[in-house]
Amino acid sequence: MTRNIKIDIPSQASVPAESTSEVCSKKPSTPDRIEGGFLTCEFASRSMNRSQPSISVITVVYNDKERIAKTIESVLKQTYDNIEYIIIDGGSTDGTVDIIRHYEARIAYWMSEPDKGISDAFNKGLSVMTGDWVVFLNSADTFARDDSLCGMSQYFDRAQIITGFARVGSKLLPKRMLENGESLLVRAMISHQATIVHRNIFNMYGGFDTDYKIRMDYDFWLRVLPHESFIFVEDIFVDFAEGGASAAQRKRYFLEELRANKKNLGRYYSLNLERIKFVLERYFRFSSKKVVSP
Repeated sequence: MTRNIKIDIPSQASVPAESTSEVCSKKPSTPDRIEGGFLTCEFASRSMNRSQPSISVITVVYNDKERIAKTIESVLKQTYDNIEYIIIDGGSTDGTVDIIRHYEARIAYWMSEPDKGISDAFNKGLSVMTGDWVVFLNSADTFARDDSLCGMSQYFDRAQIITGFARVGSKLLPKRMLENGESLLVRAMISHQATIVHRNIFNMYGGFDTDYKIRMDYDFWLRVLPHESFIFVEDIFVDFAEGGASAAQRKRYFLEELRANKKNLGRYYSLNLERIKFVLERYFRFSSKKVVSP
């Protein structure tokens, strides 16, 4: 049974989203959509192991035929045995879809159709996932170990947001362990690649704002973390590929971050010296270095 999460951006944290429908009853929303996987009507439905919480892994991809296979293999090698794997492709034309099809007997659901960017793709994944927990593993990224999801699952009874480190070459994101008592601007720098989130969080706070093309994760954390706490595990969960959208669009990265701050923190943000200092430090760092998203 697949339940849709309504992807709205609620104005108040107390507004829940509804969830209904099934993947097998979904009809293509555009003539351009193609879809597959063992949960579509063309495949017999396979029940996941319900003896433990289920994890939905969502991969978004667009024209990345050289790297999508290693991401898929990384998910399929995970030793956690209650995984629902979903791939959202943005209408690739380079052969990416052919590679996805090669693995589709082991993919719960995949679709390919033009989208409005990464946020839109994330939200499409959320709309069809059924898992108790959700983690986003974008194309070219991989789990650090075959038991990474098992490691995360050890903390399921302690919080609804579990995060750790993403490794980018020889560097870690974030640079150090973060704590719930720190400034919201600092806490919002947790790595979304290395974070697993309970579905209740998305039901309560909605999905990703499609006005953001790069910093949708930062905007999401600014909405969520004033009300929710996280567990930071001193472990590397994900190997994050350099050269993604954030590195290619440095100016937009910074401007979207400023816009997210203003949207979520408002007048208090513009008048707070700590926040002004934080933004200036980020700006000068981005002006002199290659940007890597937290």
